[in-house]
Amino acid sequence: MTIAAGILCSDGIIICADTEHTGEVSKFQASKIIPLDEHTVMTGSGTTDYILMAADKLKDELRMARPVNPSDARQIVESVVKGIHAEHVFNFFEASDPNRPFIELIVAARCSGGDLALIKTNNSAARLGTNFEFTGSGFPIFEYWCRYFYRDRLTMAGMATLALFILKEVKKVHPYCGGSSQVFHLPKVEGMPGVTRIFDEDQILLGFPDNIVKILSACFFEDTPTAWIEDKLHEFATGVRAIHQGELFRKVHYLPNVEMRDSAKPSDSST
Repeated sequence: MTIAAGILCSDGIIICADTEHTGEVSKFQASKIIPLDEHTVMTGSGTTDYILMAADKLKDELRMARPVNPSDARQIVESVVKGIHAEHVFNFFEASDPNRPFIELIVAARCSGGDLALIKTNNSAARLGTNFEFTGSGFPIFEYWCRYFYRDRLTMAGMATLALFILKEVKKVHPYCGGSSQVFHLPKVEGMPGVTRIFDEDQILLGFPDNIVKILSACFFEDTPTAWIEDKLHEFATGVRAIHQGELFRKVHYLPNVEMRDSAKPSDSST
């Protein structure tokens, strides 16, 4: 049981997931994001031992050859998941057996030709992803919010904040998603290392959507002072402005080699 996702951004790919692992008689917290090398990272849902085996096999493949382009990366991932199912799953279980081991992977790769690859697997199939891909039992909730927020001009830092908010919403309503939230940044720029960022969830998006709902609902009570509504809207606007200024400062002072993109405007293909 999990929620994990990969999202293409203007300057790279983010991989995000919760950290709660649930077994038949146990529950524990551990990272579900696995760096494979300096150019590749993966996450997944399903049987933990088989996911870890897939990570080991992908590491072996990547040590022999780095993918040149997204198609090459997809073929490497496909060969690994096909082999796992052929040798370790369908030799011992029927395909229709609900208790058979199951893995669904999301892999992000920075190819040697300069392109990024986002790959999603389902059983022994592997395909190239588009803007975002999800896996795990909490994916419908994540997908619902992601379709509202996603813009292809958003940077990894901006999308990470939104993704952590979405993870928080998933964990609020899904009984088998929980623990901390983790986001891994895989930059598009060659030579920039992947990094993990963890936010204080109580501060993500300033409590949205709960605070906005309270403001809107108060509008329908005649005895709600207008000054109270104006103060709450001012607090929210001040917080949004602070987040925006903080991101601008971080880009200018800490990411001088990354092209700045206008993340406030929706892309031409989005509405």
